[in-house]
Amino acid sequence: MEGEKPTSMDNPQVEKSENNLQNALDMLPEAVVIIDEDAKILYANKSFATILGEPIPSLVRKSLHDIIDEDDQQLVQEKIQGLFVGTSSCIELSIRTKNQEKKWVRVSSIPRVTDDSDTHAIAIVIDITEREQYLEILERTTSNLRQSIRELVCLYSSSKLLTDANRMVEEVLYSLAHLIPSAYQYPDSTASKVTCEGVTAQTENFEETEWCQIADVYIMNQKVGEIRVCLLEEFPEEFEGPFRKQERDLLDSLARALGGYLGRKRDKEELERTTREIVCLRSVTNELSDTDKPLEDVLFQVVNLVQGALQYPHLANVRIIIEGYHVEIQSLGSEEYFLSKNIEIFNEEHGKIEVIYPRELRLPKSESDPFLDQEKDLLDAVALDLGLYIERKKNQEMKEQTRKELEIYSSLLRHDVGNDLQLIQGYIDMIEMITVGDTSELNEMLSSARAVCERMSDLLKAFSRKRDSIERNIAKLVREVSAKAEEAEVDLKINVHIDDQVKGLMVPGSRLLPAVFENLYRNAVAHAGDEPIVTVTVNKKGDYVCIIVSDNGPGVPREIKDRLFQRGASTSGGGLGLFLSRNIIHALGGTIELLPPQEGLGATFRIMIPISV
Repeated sequence: MEGEKPTSMDNPQVEKSENNLQNALDMLPEAVVIIDEDAKILYANKSFATILGEPIPSLVRKSLHDIIDEDDQQLVQEKIQGLFVGTSSCIELSIRTKNQEKKWVRVSSIPRVTDDSDTHAIAIVIDITEREQYLEILERTTSNLRQSIRELVCLYSSSKLLTDANRMVEEVLYSLAHLIPSAYQYPDSTASKVTCEGVTAQTENFEETEWCQIADVYIMNQKVGEIRVCLLEEFPEEFEGPFRKQERDLLDSLARALGGYLGRKRDKEELERTTREIVCLRSVTNELSDTDKPLEDVLFQVVNLVQGALQYPHLANVRIIIEGYHVEIQSLGSEEYFLSKNIEIFNEEHGKIEVIYPRELRLPKSESDPFLDQEKDLLDAVALDLGLYIERKKNQEMKEQTRKELEIYSSLLRHDVGNDLQLIQGYIDMIEMITVGDTSELNEMLSSARAVCERMSDLLKAFSRKRDSIERNIAKLVREVSAKAEEAEVDLKINVHIDDQVKGLMVPGSRLLPAVFENLYRNAVAHAGDEPIVTVTVNKKGDYVCIIVSDNGPGVPREIKDRLFQRGASTSGGGLGLFLSRNIIHALGGTIELLPPQEGLGATFRIMIPISV
């Protein structure tokens, strides 16, 4: 018989019965064991020994408690006690083999009373280790799947949270801190804290423990914060202390996503600030382009525009103090933070523009004041623009005053000097009548005096022209002046040649420009003999109108060529004509010059006048 049997019995009939039972049990494929009330093994068949990896003799008289896992000891003891009061049982438990290998078995037991009235327990033991291993794998897989689902839900929720750049940072960090524990293996014992750029959010149960996992948050390789996860009690060791590898991967992913979100939010805010500043500068420039507006209205518009471009516009007060004006947005009860820029006018300090915040303004821990570098640059630019604007406004006022004074002087000049010129011309006429037949020297002096009077008279006529009557079409101007000159001088012939490209071109308006041509024509009459002929050619040269005026006279004497356009450079008539002509042309941004003599031509002048719109 393969199984080890209980001790021999005195009753042969009982012994025979026990031997028959044990022989039958030896033939069973299932493992069978018989124990007494003290849990001692009285019998074990070969299948039971195979499960334990131990020979049968070493099993007999061994306590059942020696092969049962500690976790199942109490349960087994209760079942054994039940068996010996007549209660059968079926339980699943774990045992340890001779090599300390863990196995799971199902034990079905019934009480049995022998023929000599001894009470034993007989049990059928089925090895369910393979099934339990599968179940354990399934449970582990299911647990991992549940964990993965929680992690995916966390990642999905965080991705939605971190794609909205319009959310406040405080709100995002609070939501993220409360989202993280749900994705961990032990959510009820998990606490988290998120700190970024001076803002901190944490779960209500957060506390520092020895079981902590940390991931740093970066923006462009610069650390700006961290995510800290703590377990509030001790758990079994895993990949990183009590934390699983998936939890480390999750935390790193959340830290990268948070860094990306903060970077995008920073870029968005930077773009919005830059846009506001550009709009502000453009609006300020437009506002300062109109020097006719009252200064107080302009200053009020500027402080409103600057306020809208600031980081905290609803709390800011913008103040401008200049030229006796004091303009500001609002009066703050407690002024704590100041940013001030001086306003200079003609290189002298005349005022300032200030941005003020109250003491109640709450700043992030990373900031010492509420002023961004861009805002300081913006205030510099606005202060500069204000100074230039007031300079232009003062210049305009001075110009207007000068213009009014010039109008008065011009009116007096036309009236008084005009009367004086008429008187002088009358005297010249009387002298000519009295001195008929006198020397040519006297006649030349009278002619020179008359020429001066005529030039002065022409200048007075130019000053009397109204601004809106000034001809700017250069082709029309040349034709009109030439036609009037031919009417005034019966012997004068003027040939005008105007290129088709010039006919619609405009030049800067000037009351005195016609006097330039009149002077050249008058010089031709004076020096070109009895039949003076003037040729005028008008062409377009790049951005200029080119006018060539030549006569058929003897040309300009060599002794005055080098000083032709200087005051007093003339052989007669006082020498103011070409000097004034050059100043008139220069005032328009043009030039006038004497060209080298050409065969068959007398004096030839080239006038360049810029084209206007």
